[in-house]
Amino acid sequence: MADQIQTVEKQVIGLSQADDAVRTMDDFTSPETLFNELIARVKQYHPSDDLSMIEKAYRTAYDAHKN
Repeated sequence: MADQIQTVEKQVIGLSQADDAVRTMDDFTSPETLFNELIARVKQYHPSDDLSMIEKAYRTAYDAHKN
């Protein structure tokens, strides 16, 4: 249990540090842009790979965080 608490605390600290790094909208990259960059990079190195799992993960995360 203590290990789980430490893991969560580290995640919260990491998120806080990430939030602190975004000072203006110029520092923000939209999730859609990041997703498109990821897909382009995967296609560059693995052109024949099936991207459906990456797309499914993105849609799941998008739906979970849309509100």
